[in-house]
Amino acid sequence: MVETGRSPARASRTDSPAPSSTGGSGRDESEAGEGRRDATSWASTLGLVWSKEPPGLVSTFLPVAEHRGRPGFLHGGLATAVLDETMAALSIAADGTHSVTATLDLRFRMPVPLDGRPLRIEAWAPPTRPGRAPGTSPPRARKVHGRLLLPDGTPAVEATGLFVRVTIEQ
Repeated sequence: MVETGRSPARASRTDSPAPSSTGGSGRDESEAGEGRRDATSWASTLGLVWSKEPPGLVSTFLPVAEHRGRPGFLHGGLATAVLDETMAALSIAADGTHSVTATLDLRFRMPVPLDGRPLRIEAWAPPTRPGRAPGTSPPRARKVHGRLLLPDGTPAVEATGLFVRVTIEQ
């Protein structure tokens, strides 16, 4: 797992590593041919912790009282932000590329209670189409699915988005 902030509840903005399967420091060092990857300020601020596991990339998020929308429930904009960050980070974890959100469609199935328990966010992409040659560059755009799960595993928010590969210079 990679923690992108100092505290799950109140992380400060840092140049912390983005998702990685390396464990430990969470950085893919340049001698491995990958180079350093910095997380976004939103991921750091929200204290997202990522790991590569089924169904693709998983993060945990511990909401606090300041994340409240309606009394006792998570603000829908924050649910959207943690889904968007995890879904965009899937490209870094999958093939080392960065991506930005082109579209994001959400379905809010139920309110997310603020009860002091961490939430699970999952992101995955459908398999690439057959016939793609091994070793070719990743697709320019990728459809990604995501969901925010309550502590009991119930899906509270589901998302589908199109994420477009970008270079850091863009």
